[in-house]
Amino acid sequence: MADSDLQVVEKLVADVEKPVAPVEKPFYKYGSFVDEGSDDDCIGSNSRCIKLMSKNDEKFIIRRDHAIQSETIKAMLSGPGMFAETQVNEVKFRKIDSQILEEVCKYLAYKLEYHESHKPIPDFPIHLGIVLDLLMAANFLAC
Repeated sequence: MADSDLQVVEKLVADVEKPVAPVEKPFYKYGSFVDEGSDDDCIGSNSRCIKLMSKNDEKFIIRRDHAIQSETIKAMLSGPGMFAETQVNEVKFRKIDSQILEEVCKYLAYKLEYHESHKPIPDFPIHLGIVLDLLMAANFLAC
């Protein structure tokens, strides 16, 4: 192997081994949204928390008043026994990734805080890499 070939291989290996910078998430300042309680707090029809499960099986326990900002989740939780979710207060989303569901949880808290607010409403920060997926999830969840 010639020296020039060896230099090319070394450069390729060096490029592969460089650490990739993580995608920075916007700072979230609208209150806690995950682990608002435990699994026990999600039991019963009048529980204060709801468990949302992503397609990656990651769970997000959020306050009920945050969850019902979504018309879809509200319908699933308030139906007269039509949905299994009314009994266990757990909603599984087989097509929503955990990163997208996390942003949805943040938005539901944001929406509740600023709904019909008379104070200036700040922009909701969204990472540009997830805009399309987030839009599709928001459309499905009607929030």
